[in-house]
Amino acid sequence: MRILFAIASFEIGGAEAVYRDIAAGLRARGHETGLLVMAENRRRGTPEFPVDAFDRVHEIPMEHWRRGCCCLGAVVREYGLVDLALLGPEWRLGLAAVGVPIVHTVHSIVGWALWYAYGFYQGEPVAAVVTADRQMAAYISDLWPGLRVRRIPNGVDVDRFSIRNPPFDHAQGPGALEGQSEIRNRSPVVGTVGRISPWAKHHVMFARVAGWVQSRARAEGRPVPVFRIVGGSRPENRYLDDRLRAAAEKEGGEIEITGYVPASAEQIPAALAAMDVFLLTSSTEGSPLALLEAMASGLPCVATAVGGVPELLLGAGGPRGALVAVDDDEAAGKAVEGFLADPDLASEVGRRARAYVEREHRIEKSVEAHERLYAEILGGRQKATSSGQEEDA
Repeated sequence: MRILFAIASFEIGGAEAVYRDIAAGLRARGHETGLLVMAENRRRGTPEFPVDAFDRVHEIPMEHWRRGCCCLGAVVREYGLVDLALLGPEWRLGLAAVGVPIVHTVHSIVGWALWYAYGFYQGEPVAAVVTADRQMAAYISDLWPGLRVRRIPNGVDVDRFSIRNPPFDHAQGPGALEGQSEIRNRSPVVGTVGRISPWAKHHVMFARVAGWVQSRARAEGRPVPVFRIVGGSRPENRYLDDRLRAAAEKEGGEIEITGYVPASAEQIPAALAAMDVFLLTSSTEGSPLALLEAMASGLPCVATAVGGVPELLLGAGGPRGALVAVDDDEAAGKAVEGFLADPDLASEVGRRARAYVEREHRIEKSVEAHERLYAEILGGRQKATSSGQEEDA
């Protein structure tokens, strides 16, 4: 099969990481993959974007993309199927005009609201919609009865991540990341991973919880945890770093911000190995890769109950983390304190989280599910074409 992944942005984030990993997996299974991006966004993207996951990268200027110029059609027709994400209707028109089957990947309710505010436009081709969590799959299925909606859980390369033992021993932790202060021996670390951006409100709650926990620790004479954001902002958004630090200081605490860290680099597993608790305080999510990677590292996780997060952290075999409400700083702080105060509980929850990811979210399973869906679509199309040729004859 020849699969083209189309996305506006060339900065590595959750959606881009999913495409990177699926494309790499498909290539390993003998398929050809391409990446279609807007040339302007490609030039402003991070240079570390792993283009080697794709056989070819096609950079089409926005004007040509939007108008559906012949150069866009020539590229798309080289492939049997297009899988697109983060594209509004004005960008999808050019792709739709080519006549190649289109799979729409929608990662979260925010993605749906941004790019499908009025659903699909009249006559838009939709071979399938892919989403990673049950809530989103049910939402789209209810809106569009009869549409092929496929839930394919996000996958991670579990073998990249290892469980640190014993907990809270930072004397053997990895060296500091660029822009990060030296790891403080014997001080527990509460961390999160993600780019700081204008729409990423979750970092604000993280900073407030940091101040809440650190103030209580100092008042009670306990070790003061380090709160660390592994990630950073673009140069034009550096004011956000100051805003987050100010939010923590207002509550009597402080946070560390490492700066940009490539998602494909080994810094991520190393950074997670240096943490004792992972804290994800998003106000909206789909099925976050950052949380799955933390779970794969055997970390006890505290996260807000949004999107597909409850699906990841709750299970019949016992909780795989702690769920709190959005903006409930006290509940999040107490959950963090609970894991720090009880290493046995933290280790048990982390082991359950790791086992769950190994069982349900290996990247190999995600690649295989995408491969089956694409083959199903292309097989049906080939049958329909053959049938049409026979009738014409």
